[in-house]
Amino acid sequence: MQGQGIEELGRMPQLVSGTSPERSRKRPALFGRIAAGGDAAQPIEAEFAKLFTNAYRYIGFAITNQFYLIASRQASTTT
Repeated sequence: MQGQGIEELGRMPQLVSGTSPERSRKRPALFGRIAAGGDAAQPIEAEFAKLFTNAYRYIGFAITNQFYLIASRQASTTT
């Protein structure tokens, strides 16, 4: 999604958090200017969600790269 961050805000579910009750109350007014919706979460929940999502994406990239390396090695040994 490189270079498509603005478009992604409106299409993808957003998880937002505040570090205090006052900031959490202000979250809809601020975030609503940027994107529709936004599920509220506690800071630790939001951080774990970000970490798990990133790990899931990176595993997908890593396995694709590993399959490419395996296929490349196989192709170089058969030629």
